[in-house]
Amino acid sequence: MDRFSELRKLAREKRDAAILAARDEYHEALQEIAMLEKRLKPRKPSLKGRKKPKVPMRVRIMDVVPRDRNFTLAELLELLGLPERESTAVRATLDRLKKRGEIVQVRRGKGHKVALWAVKEFGEEVNVLNQMSMIEAARQVQTELEVPTLMELCVAMLDRGYQPGTDLQTFRKSLQQILGRQNASNS
Repeated sequence: MDRFSELRKLAREKRDAAILAARDEYHEALQEIAMLEKRLKPRKPSLKGRKKPKVPMRVRIMDVVPRDRNFTLAELLELLGLPERESTAVRATLDRLKKRGEIVQVRRGKGHKVALWAVKEFGEEVNVLNQMSMIEAARQVQTELEVPTLMELCVAMLDRGYQPGTDLQTFRKSLQQILGRQNASNS
């Protein structure tokens, strides 16, 4: 090995030693910061230690929902006096109440239209197809009919009470795309 190679080797070793020392110093500083933070920062109350509310959410919802008209999630939050950030919990409770049969979803939220809910006694009869996405509804009607054309499928869905969220031309084009993708994946 020539002298320049030895000098390069010594420089590399010196650099590596300096990097290791800097890393050790950095990790020690992080540990000290973590200890200080733990000691000085106030603790957040844990979710596990939180007491259950005296009145469950489903009971609170059923006490305030309007029994003479449809309602939206935003109206329900206002009636409950809850902020917008609680909407996830309220939406989950609405889904549980729907499964229990206490409320019905009159209309799914589609595009700019918000979902409508109603108490089961008030709620109008809900069409099963309107509870599904367009793809799911099209597949269900398509399985009931034997190899329908696009126009037959559109007419059959509309006859069965499906309410497209858009105008009829957009509805037809969307179904055409769905059928095209389905035919492409089957071949």
